[in-house]
Amino acid sequence: QRLKIVDADHPDGCAAPIADTVRGISCASNHVCVPRPSEGSMTHVAFSNIKIQRATRSRTYRVCYCRARCTKTYLWQTAGEVFTVASSQYVYRLSKAVVTKKGGKVDITVSRPTFASTE
Repeated sequence: QRLKIVDADHPDGCAAPIADTVRGISCASNHVCVPRPSEGSMTHVAFSNIKIQRATRSRTYRVCYCRARCTKTYLWQTAGEVFTVASSQYVYRLSKAVVTKKGGKVDITVSRPTFASTE
């Protein structure tokens, strides 16, 4: 059993790659993904430590699920309804793509869209 989260408007549906804002899922291809479920039974399955980062614009996602032998694209199906994550009021950017303990100076830029609410 596997799960992935893709952009809902991608023309390939569940054959699409994972959305770039999703963390905690990785795929060797568009249909061989990890992690496996953290728990499950005959009637439900749960996955842990999967997060979606907010983006500068609202994004709509599709949850795709494969119940067994997930090596073929056609085995992936939409699970439930599509959902939307609202845009972030603030965007953080680092001056370096990778930051290490001994990496030296790192600048952090915080910005928000003009006239965006701060509430």
